[in-house]
Amino acid sequence: MSYLMKTYATLFIVLFSSMLVNAQDITTSVLFEKDSYELTDKAINKLNRVSKDVIQKSADNDYNLVLTGHTDNDGSIKYNTKLSGNRTKAVLQYLVDNGLESIHISIDYFGELQPKVENSTESKMALNRRVEILVQFVAMPKEEEVFAEFEPEMKPIPCQRDTVFFLPKGTKIEMNLCDFENNREAMLSSFEITTVQEMLENEVSLSTDKGEQLITGGMIKIANEDVKFGKPVRVTMPVIKGFFGCNDSSVLANMRLYRSNHSGDWVDSDDVEVETENNTSNLAFTITQGGMFNCDAIVFAPVQILAKGASILIAPLARIIQKNRSTLRFKAPKGEQIRKVSVATQCISCSQPYIISNEAIQYNKKRTKAKIRMNCCVSDEVTVAYKLRKKRAKYSTTTLSKLEKKGPMKLANCGSSAGVIAAVVRLFKKTPVVSRKYKLPNQ
Repeated sequence: MSYLMKTYATLFIVLFSSMLVNAQDITTSVLFEKDSYELTDKAINKLNRVSKDVIQKSADNDYNLVLTGHTDNDGSIKYNTKLSGNRTKAVLQYLVDNGLESIHISIDYFGELQPKVENSTESKMALNRRVEILVQFVAMPKEEEVFAEFEPEMKPIPCQRDTVFFLPKGTKIEMNLCDFENNREAMLSSFEITTVQEMLENEVSLSTDKGEQLITGGMIKIANEDVKFGKPVRVTMPVIKGFFGCNDSSVLANMRLYRSNHSGDWVDSDDVEVETENNTSNLAFTITQGGMFNCDAIVFAPVQILAKGASILIAPLARIIQKNRSTLRFKAPKGEQIRKVSVATQCISCSQPYIISNEAIQYNKKRTKAKIRMNCCVSDEVTVAYKLRKKRAKYSTTTLSKLEKKGPMKLANCGSSAGVIAAVVRLFKKTPVVSRKYKLPNQ
């Protein structure tokens, strides 16, 4: 064999050996039973094989082993985060007991926030109850190859990585991994607001700091106001269905991102991107600080312009008819006081739910009764949120249809084009009774 052929053969062997080292990396996972972090027989067999392979290959190679724990989405985020941590620690302990050195092993866990597959069926949920195992081998240099100028390969630091997690109602949050780890507890306290009851319980408004009424597409609390992120955080959230009866495309085209101020009103903050896929609309935006956020469009619909014009023309007449016919009265249970009451209802006109906050409600001196003047057309499905004396820290919510009625049944429509027309029609009909009275139940 010529000298040239021997040289080529040597180069081929070196390159092939290098490829083998990279090919030796191990990627696998072990699965767990529901609500359990005990290793199954199948998981133990797999961990035995992983331990044996790592010990054999580590004779000529250095290694790094990374464990990441996960769960399905059954249960709270806090519970699932703890469960995924216990699963990861169980795998770590078994590998160490089997001869692997803990100095080479790092762990992390994400609960339900990084599913492998969608949690749509029990069989798919089983695949998410897992601990993923990644072993990377690095060939150790021979003694004769080590010299003074040798510099080890610099591995990317973890902060160069991003993470993605999902909130229970479909919101996706993409952020830098170190930002997540540094604010893990605050990030796991994030939540979406998608119902009128949740709006009332969190005491949010539907108006800007300038008094403009908004049509909400979705509200969300992300971490806390004092949390600042090193890199921008991308939020993608599904549009709330049924919160407005206008043309969806015209409303979505005017969506903006609003941030809650200290008074509970919304301040215009940034642009919102509308992403439509498979007839589903999502709202996407970027933030650099935590807080309460709201994707909204300022109400601007032809029906409301007509309603305002009609209200101006017949306002004096409408006020006479509606003056004392749009009031709700609530009475506390015996021995109780009303600490707070908020009311929300869906207007007939093309708009967002109408919310009356605690500040606009009249109480008697003993706070045993509350009187609320409605400015919007309402029905029995008005949502009432209230706090009584005995339980100060928690709102209870109910609807008028579930409360015990203590007075007349009817209530005039008002505050919309339909309400204005109804007010004129009632001129020629028997005037209905002026208000409704209800008794709040014990909490």
